[in-house]
Amino acid sequence: MKPETSAARQRIKLRLSVVLLQTAEILRPPPNRDAGQWADAHRVLPPGSPEPGPWRTDRAPFWRAIYAAFHDDQHDTVIIVCGSQMGKTEAVGNLIGHRFSDGPFVPAIYVGPTEKQVRSISKDRIDKMLRSTPLLWERTEKGARFTTYEKFIAGTRLGFAWAGSATELSSHPAGLVLVDERDRMTSDAGNEGDPVSLARARLKNYPAKKLGVFSTPTTESASPI
Repeated sequence: MKPETSAARQRIKLRLSVVLLQTAEILRPPPNRDAGQWADAHRVLPPGSPEPGPWRTDRAPFWRAIYAAFHDDQHDTVIIVCGSQMGKTEAVGNLIGHRFSDGPFVPAIYVGPTEKQVRSISKDRIDKMLRSTPLLWERTEKGARFTTYEKFIAGTRLGFAWAGSATELSSHPAGLVLVDERDRMTSDAGNEGDPVSLARARLKNYPAKKLGVFSTPTTESASPI
């Protein structure tokens, strides 16, 4: 046997092994874990965070029941009413990271009260989470498909919208919608109705749908949430 023939066969075998490993990774079922368990295993807080380094859900154990509710099949809507400085934004990040790591791989939308707030969350919080968590960053598309209002992770769209724009709220279907700071939103998005109702309508095409609504009420007995 010629040396070059043997070497060519070895290269073919090596390539085949790589393809088989990649196929096995794709076909492997995701771990049966919720967003808190995912964060404990993979999330890394960037420098400049109050506690940079590996995430620890034990630092905010009251979120465990909420992560579990987002993970089970019994609820399609989860309402979270909480105080300020309780780690809500980081919890939203964990829900996004978990979904784009473990699935189901369906489009997701984050909805904030204003365009300014949405820009801040997207660029200052979500971008930093993606960059500092290796599992997410290697799955994130760079370049033209990585913008303030739209990112693609594991080939799936993560969009950002705000309550004052009915167009943004009604442009894309999604299987996961996270509505943040409901009490800071108007009751009528662009004269087309309640922003939560508009957001919920984005879910109708997905059987494994989930709507999360977060808020910190400021006026007793007068909160829309």
